[in-house]
Amino acid sequence: MAIVITDGIHYLKFADGELATTRKLELAYRFDSASDAINIMKNLSGRKAEYYVYDTNTDYILWRLMSEEEVEDILRLTGEETEEEE
Repeated sequence: MAIVITDGIHYLKFADGELATTRKLELAYRFDSASDAINIMKNLSGRKAEYYVYDTNTDYILWRLMSEEEVEDILRLTGEETEEEE
C-alpha cells in the first residue's frame, strides 16, 4: 500500500527535512500507515487544507479535512445543531 498526501496534482515530499511538493508520484513521501499521514495533515494547521491522504494502490481517499460548510451540511442532515445555533 502506498499512502501519500496529495491535492490531486501535487504530492508532499520531504527535502532537507522540510516539507516540499512535487508533481511526480515517485518522488512523493510514502507513509507507513494512514495514521502517520493523518498526523502530518493535522499538524499542517490549514497550510495544505486542499490536500488529502490517498492510497495509490486502491485509488481511495483515506482522509481529508472538511470545510466548515461541509461540517454544517452534515450536522444539518443528521439533525445535530452547531454550537452557534445552541
